Amino acid sequence: MIENISFDERRSMTLRAYLAKENAIELNNEILDKRRFLRKYKQIEKGFLQFEAINKIRFLESRAYELDLIMQEVRSDIDIAIEKYGHIIEYENSSNSDKLNDIMSLFSLFSIACLPAGIIGSLFGMNMKVPF
Repeated sequence: MIENISFDERRSMTLRAYLAKENAIELNNEILDKRRFLRKYKQIEKGFLQFEAINKIRFLESRAYELDLIMQEVRSDIDIAIEKYGHIIEYENSSNSDKLNDIMSLFSLFSIACLPAGIIGSLFGMNMKVPF
């Protein structure tokens, strides 16, 4: 399945994974803020809360805990995806680099082969006597 995906699609998947990770971190921070608010609210209004309000706070705390568990799973999945597609992109870059190195070595061999002819041609092309 991964072999059929083009390099651009892999790169876009990696970028989407990074964005999803950033969104997950923002959501986690929001959950933490709500938990802090609930703790402060619970401490301040502890003596004045009615039974329904206490149940709502407990529900919100349990929901925050469930969301925290979901966020941990999402983060681990995103990290796995980033690692997986990151390795694929590194492989593509290294194979492209190998191809470029082969081309450069071919150009180097060509220039080495043409160098003696260029030197001899430049010596005999001068309008002056050559010492040999």
